[in-house]
Amino acid sequence: MLVRRDRGERSELWEGHSQDRVNFHGLSSFQVSIESGDSGFHGCNGFIIDSQWVVSAQHCYGVGTDPADLTIWVQNFYQYPQDGTPHTPTTIVFHPDYDNESYEHDIVMMKLPTPLVWNDDLRPICMPEAGNLYEGADAWLAGWGNEYQGGPPTADLQHVQLTIITNDDCKIQVGPNDEWMVLPNTLCHRGDGKDAGDGDSGGLIMVKDSNNTFRAAGIQSWGYWPAGERPSVCTRITSHIDYINQVRQNN
Repeated sequence: MLVRRDRGERSELWEGHSQDRVNFHGLSSFQVSIESGDSGFHGCNGFIIDSQWVVSAQHCYGVGTDPADLTIWVQNFYQYPQDGTPHTPTTIVFHPDYDNESYEHDIVMMKLPTPLVWNDDLRPICMPEAGNLYEGADAWLAGWGNEYQGGPPTADLQHVQLTIITNDDCKIQVGPNDEWMVLPNTLCHRGDGKDAGDGDSGGLIMVKDSNNTFRAAGIQSWGYWPAGERPSVCTRITSHIDYINQVRQNN
C-alpha cells in the first residue's frame, strides 16, 4: 500500500472528524481516493481540478507507474466497501524537476478516460488566487489517512481544520535538520495536535476566499509523527499554476 513518505519519527493522525453525508458536498466533492494495484485499499489522496484531471503527490508513485495499475475512486465516502465510482487513468504526468530528497515539486497529474459529470456532490476545486500566500488563513484537509502510526486507512472520510503559517515560522518549527526542505514553492500548515496521517499524501489543502468559495492552496506532502507537534509541508499550488495549465494543454 502506498503511504506518505515521512522523514524521521512521526505519529498519530490528526484528531479528525468524520465528514457526514449532509456536508459531503462542502468539503468532499473535490476529493478522490487512489488505489494501487488490486490491493483493495486506499493508497493516497487526490483531488479534482477539472472534468478530466486529478492532482496528487508524486512521491506516492514511482516514475513509470502504469496508469492501468491505478484506480481513482470518485465521489467516494466509505472505504469498506467502496461506495464511489472507479476510474482508471489513461495518462500520468510526473513533474520533471521533482526532487526525491527535498520533495520539491511533489505533484503528479492523472487524466481520466472520460469527462466527469458534475452534481451537488461532485465538482472541481477552484484554483488559488494569483499571488495569495494564504499566510494565517484557516485551511482544511480531508482524506482517509490513518489515525495512528502504522494503522490502516479510516473507513470513512475524515476532515480537519488547520492553519497556514509563514515559511519563516515553518523553518523554525521543523528545526535545523529539515529547514532546508522548506522552499519558496512549498506551503506549511499546522493544527493544535492535529495533522495528516499516512495515506493523506496528495490530499487537498483548501482555503476559503472572501466569497466563501473553496480554493486549492496546497498538496499534502510530508510531516512528522507525533502528528500536530510540528508543521506539515505541502506543495504550494500558486507556484505550480503555469505547470498545471501546461500539462492540461499538452495532454
